[in-house]
Amino acid sequence: MLQAPRFIHIPIVVATLGLLGCAALPTTAGDPQTSIEPTSTGGTRAYAQIAAGFVHTCALDQTGAAWCWGNNDYSQLGFQTSGAECGGRPCSRDPVAVRGRLRFIVLAAGWVHNCGIAADQRTYCWGGGAVERQGYLGDGTLRQSVDPVQVASDSTFASVTLGDGHTCALTHGGTAFCWGENDWGQLGDGTRADRARPVAVATEMRFRKLSAGAYHTCGITLTSEAYCWGDNRWGQLGAGDVAYNSVGAAQAVPVAVSGEMSYTEIAAGWEHTCAIAISAVTFCWGRNEDARQLGDDSNVTHRGIPGPVAGSHSFAALTAGALATCGQLATNETYCWGANYYGGLGDGTIGQDGVGRPVRTQGGPFNDIAIGQAHACGIDPNQRLWCWGDSSAGQF
Repeated sequence: MLQAPRFIHIPIVVATLGLLGCAALPTTAGDPQTSIEPTSTGGTRAYAQIAAGFVHTCALDQTGAAWCWGNNDYSQLGFQTSGAECGGRPCSRDPVAVRGRLRFIVLAAGWVHNCGIAADQRTYCWGGGAVERQGYLGDGTLRQSVDPVQVASDSTFASVTLGDGHTCALTHGGTAFCWGENDWGQLGDGTRADRARPVAVATEMRFRKLSAGAYHTCGITLTSEAYCWGDNRWGQLGAGDVAYNSVGAAQAVPVAVSGEMSYTEIAAGWEHTCAIAISAVTFCWGRNEDARQLGDDSNVTHRGIPGPVAGSHSFAALTAGALATCGQLATNETYCWGANYYGGLGDGTIGQDGVGRPVRTQGGPFNDIAIGQAHACGIDPNQRLWCWGDSSAGQF
């Protein structure tokens, strides 16, 4: 089996909380559906990869089988569930096997759908969207599906990343393809047309990493340059400062992140982006007013150019969720910043205000970590699964 990256970037979108039956923000440390520090979960199964969706979680076991749990409003668990357990909404509080018995080498989760690259090199997606016009699954249809369906492409992919209603993937040669919702140009094909099948991003550049935010996508080229495309209302493309809620700033083709720096890692959140420069300094840009998710210890509403994260940590890997970001040191210690409404930073605290600088997540070390809307999960060196934050929809 191929070895997947230590961090799977799983950028997730914040939507109307009532849509998915989440509790109101913020909660309290005494809430039984909240854990402010890592809690062992997932039973005795050994896990190899973790992916956090909006309010659901998926993981691969050591054989490559996919398991999911949490909210199932759009069949994103890959298994049919009832609405008995989560306030009348369908969910599973225990891991359920994704239908189809496929074995995966890469797994990624989005708002309400998931995708994986199987051992046969084909890419499959399952779940659906709140509006079925976008073609989330990439199979040429506009349907939801409880069963994994094969993405309609002649290319085989080495990695895949999911945003709100769009998905992007890289071929083994570094060509970027995207599909799904495209109203902000997040597919990067030069149009605003939704695509039910993969289309090539409009560039001759080749990428070695991609990360999809809510409505934007960013990547690092083979020459270590950072480019982004899509929604730019808060400067999340990093291409220069923009006015607050600058609707006209969106870009339907890749634009260079300002500063002419070289990068090793990139992670796109809801409306912010963070990246690690070759100098080992971590930079963030985009929206900050929700939860201080830029991690620069400031209260700016947004920033369109890269600014350094506070502190002197030299991170080796990054992953971003809706309103938070986590960095991992070479020792696999984890530090996070941003929203902590449900204790999602895992540092033993909870609060209404965002945390504007990296704080250490308790427990670990973690070989793999993923962040959802208000929960996060990690896999320790013994392949055991730990999660923290909001569990109101069965996320753990």
